Amino acid sequence: MVTHLLVHGFAGTPLAWAEIVPRLSGNATAPAVPGHNAPARNTFADYVDWLVAEVSLVAPPVHLVGYSAGGRIVAGALARGIECAAATLISTNLGLGSERERAERAVIDAAWSKLLRDEGIDAFTDAWEAQPIFASQSQASESRRVWQRMSRTSLAPDVLADAMDALSLSRMPDLRAAMRAIRVPWQLVVGALDTKFVALAKGTGATRVTELAGCGHNPLIEAPEALAVTLNNFVNAAP
Repeated sequence: MVTHLLVHGFAGTPLAWAEIVPRLSGNATAPAVPGHNAPARNTFADYVDWLVAEVSLVAPPVHLVGYSAGGRIVAGALARGIECAAATLISTNLGLGSERERAERAVIDAAWSKLLRDEGIDAFTDAWEAQPIFASQSQASESRRVWQRMSRTSLAPDVLADAMDALSLSRMPDLRAAMRAIRVPWQLVVGALDTKFVALAKGTGATRVTELAGCGHNPLIEAPEALAVTLNNFVNAAP
């Protein structure tokens, strides 16, 4: 029986998977990523170390699943050669290719860290949720949006800022070439309305790319039912 190990995104919590876990075949575990009300790690590699340790605690075969920044941690583990039956990356950027892109992203992420430290979690959450990439979440049910906000505002801002510093895309290695060489079956799931990530999904070498209709960047609250079906179908088809 497969174990789905579910890694939430930045400023999320294990509750992000609440509507998905009951719909999954097999077992499921959703650990809290360090920096989300537990001490942050110092580097992206440290976060990969954390995930490798988490995988060692669960019964195989393991289906690694990561959303957004969580997907990047999963990709890092795959690139390192972690053993698993299959993997799913959801709305995941596999890396930046130029120093200019890295410098620009470093400025953006440093501003998020500063906002967290200077103005606190409520001001951060207001600004984070107002990003255009999350606009399609307005179609999610009010109850889902409310519990997401309550979960997010429960986080400690200084600790979350530390996590942003370590998990910034500017500090992550470019994993695109490594992922094209991965032999583990892996899929990339994107919302069809998330045009940036639909474009990023092309040429990744994924075993399967799945676009969820009528959904944006966060299928966990926009389309949990469809996402669960996609996860089950993929892991059940994996050799």
